[in-house]
Amino acid sequence: MMLSWKPAAESWITINTDGSVHNPGSMAAAGGIARNQSGRNLGCFMSNYGQCPIMMAELRGALEGLILARRLKASRVELQLDSLAAVQVLQNQVEEGHRHAPIIRQIQSLMDTFGEIKITHIYRE
Repeated sequence: MMLSWKPAAESWITINTDGSVHNPGSMAAAGGIARNQSGRNLGCFMSNYGQCPIMMAELRGALEGLILARRLKASRVELQLDSLAAVQVLQNQVEEGHRHAPIIRQIQSLMDTFGEIKITHIYRE
């Protein structure tokens, strides 16, 4: 499968984020970049989170990506994640007992502040 970046639609920005944990129980981090339809870098971030599970790193990266989009005053955002599990949990109602419910709700609340938003899964090597 050929993997490549796909530009945002006109008047949209694309936020690509990726969380990472080297080994279970080791340090976690996430980074992301915001681009317009021409591929121009509008802003980026990288954060270290200490020890946490990979799902938390993915979700924290998504949250920081949306905060970046808010700072850029974007109204149409496509959030691209390489974690299918994170995409699925963000697109659905979260159960009260879910271990990541607080951050999922925080992300979903922030998503509601955009005019239009898409969350998509992309493959990343």
